[in-house]
Amino acid sequence: MGGRDSYSGSTPLTDGSGRVVLGGDGKPVLMPEGVDMSTFADAGRNAAAAIGGSPAGLGVLGGDLYDFDRGGRWDLQRIQGYFNPRYIDAATVAIGVYAASAGIPIDTILAVQDFVARTSVYAPGTVMDSTYTNLPGRNVMNTQVGYDLVKKGRF
Repeated sequence: MGGRDSYSGSTPLTDGSGRVVLGGDGKPVLMPEGVDMSTFADAGRNAAAAIGGSPAGLGVLGGDLYDFDRGGRWDLQRIQGYFNPRYIDAATVAIGVYAASAGIPIDTILAVQDFVARTSVYAPGTVMDSTYTNLPGRNVMNTQVGYDLVKKGRF
């Protein structure tokens, strides 16, 4: 994926059966061109297999979660340093898909996201979640969308 040109080719996210995935706002989730959501499901399943229930293997999960952090290789809203708000929903759906596939409980991953977001600054008027107060409600809803996709076997 290259710089700003990567943003010209948005495609709606589709599940394993080709159905368009709707975000928490009921609109199609847009993906950067060339990104496959099943990558995150596969990574989550691989991480779960690697740890095999062993607390010593939890670093695998933590290492993958860093890939979602600002500027990480899985940070879909920041491709090669360029921020594009069009992909905020895809980024949080991806976190949900990864975490659900890895067997991380949703309240745990939301607490991690909440902790990471504690220093974030959001646009005026952004509606924040009432439980995870450092996260916009939209992020929480889209993380849940990712969990639901995995739970329903759509990734």
